[in-house]
Amino acid sequence: RCKPFFEAIKKGKRFEWTEECQRALDNLKETLISPPTLQKPKSKEMLFLYLGVSESAISAVLIREEGLLQSPIYYVSKALHDAELRYPPMEKLAFALVIAARKLRPYFQEHSITVRTSYPLRQILHRPDTSGRMVKWAIELGQFDIHYQPRTAIKAQALSDFIAEFTPTITIHCNNQPWVLYIDGSSTANRAGAGIVLADPENRLF
Repeated sequence: RCKPFFEAIKKGKRFEWTEECQRALDNLKETLISPPTLQKPKSKEMLFLYLGVSESAISAVLIREEGLLQSPIYYVSKALHDAELRYPPMEKLAFALVIAARKLRPYFQEHSITVRTSYPLRQILHRPDTSGRMVKWAIELGQFDIHYQPRTAIKAQALSDFIAEFTPTITIHCNNQPWVLYIDGSSTANRAGAGIVLADPENRLF
């Protein structure tokens, strides 16, 4: 939601201030001057979890509710890397729940947790044709008292999405130049056989 503002001030781009940028800046200022205070939950009360997913990060916000008031208890975020970046969107969502359960284990052990999401996460975790990774996660989550509810468009979800969007991305630079493998017969004064030579992109031989 603040992306237009950060895009406008990005180095190397022609500066253009739009109404969308101004709205994003106003929203950011409003958030900064009234940050939510983390609260301690009451014993055994039901807690609520909101999940956020982006291309390169996942996040979760654990909250407690008192009437119409929502108060955050803990924030969790994780930058995705390697194979995690290639997870399908639904697997990323399930992974966000698993990471939250691992990092917030004392809360999951002490409280019933209601996950609010727009997606059929419970059905996906338990369907017969799910991947081995998802089956493993379902077993891991099975030790906790987790419930699922449809998500409503409220602050906690916006906060979770914001954390996912701005979690720093881990960038790995790969050298795509090929290595070359030479396989041929070889002989010396004493013996003969097979030889293997491996050359890296800088032509170093192994």
